[in-house]
Amino acid sequence: ELQLAVQESVEYLKLYGVKTYTEFHGNGKYAGEDIQEAYRLFQNVLETILYSCYIFLVQISFKESIEIHIENTGRVSKEKIGSQLKTENKKAQMSIHQEQETVYIDLAVMKGENTG
Repeated sequence: ELQLAVQESVEYLKLYGVKTYTEFHGNGKYAGEDIQEAYRLFQNVLETILYSCYIFLVQISFKESIEIHIENTGRVSKEKIGSQLKTENKKAQMSIHQEQETVYIDLAVMKGENTG
């Protein structure tokens, strides 16, 4: 489900002329709330960079956690992206750093107990 939602969102970026790349690794069972939190964080990044992005790369790995690595090249600062990634979820971790016009974002949502 998460993979399909991410792919659909990335297709919308292409409509805005953004060069995109997606990659997925692994598989596993995750609680619905973990998938929703991972997608919510991903979507917050997209909404923040939508009109200022030239290149958008995303890699998602399904391991002991859902790990999302995003590289965004455009005219938006790491501070602006970071302000949109606030979460109360204790299982979510994130780091953001910037080199010139590229912002590197690493998100992880730890696997919950209800993996159905």
